[in-house]
Amino acid sequence: MQINIVELTFQERKLIQKILNMTESEIGLGEVLLNSKQYKQFIKSQKKLAQDYPLDYLLGDIRFLDKKFYLDETVLIPREETEYWVKNLQETIEKGDLLVDIGAGSGVIGISLNGLFKQVCLVDVSKGAINICDKNIMENDAKNTQAIQSDLFENKELKNLINNTDNWTLVANLPYLPESEKKYKYDNNVSWEPDIALYSGIDGLDLFKKMIYQLSQLKLPDYIYLELDPGNVDQAADILTNAGYETSIRIDIYGKNRFLVGQR
Repeated sequence: MQINIVELTFQERKLIQKILNMTESEIGLGEVLLNSKQYKQFIKSQKKLAQDYPLDYLLGDIRFLDKKFYLDETVLIPREETEYWVKNLQETIEKGDLLVDIGAGSGVIGISLNGLFKQVCLVDVSKGAINICDKNIMENDAKNTQAIQSDLFENKELKNLINNTDNWTLVANLPYLPESEKKYKYDNNVSWEPDIALYSGIDGLDLFKKMIYQLSQLKLPDYIYLELDPGNVDQAADILTNAGYETSIRIDIYGKNRFLVGQR
């Protein structure tokens, strides 16, 4: 089946590139020939796009700060706000012995920062997310990075690693949306993404509060870097201050208060 590239949308062109394993320049702006299997795959993907299914899930990978990361429906699609934050962290974060990325999802944060630490742990409660992290560790040759399945800090191996490390840093992009936001899933363009990666109680801070409590039972990190919702970041800052940290709130790419930094 011949398909005219010029007549396709941007998303459809990306699908063709994926199906044919060709770059945009290799395909050009003329016609391409798909065999029967490829054409069926394209039509199936077109129908999903029409249902607002995310292109990134169809492609199966994204670019994040010039690195390639695999992803699927088990993990959240990284947003440009997070990419902006991590790029800033690459330039400002204090180097150390260990970085623990809690709620790692696809692992984009920890792997993007792994060059600044002797060891990195990607931690997620989801087995599917851990499988994706393992793939991304291999894809990016992150030899100093491991993935651990754990409900926050409950894993004994993770606890022992932290308590036996001279200094460590915590970074987390936990689910932070209030449960009331579920009714706006379509409007917020998250209909196909896992609820477990999005929502966290009435105020969006259930997992954050649980994490802070668990931290009190461990050797505390010197630095904490968090992404939160602009609607609850002030409340989170108060909780972190009460836990003994000096805190500051940073803005995102849109000028909204979204990032919380704690220093002990």
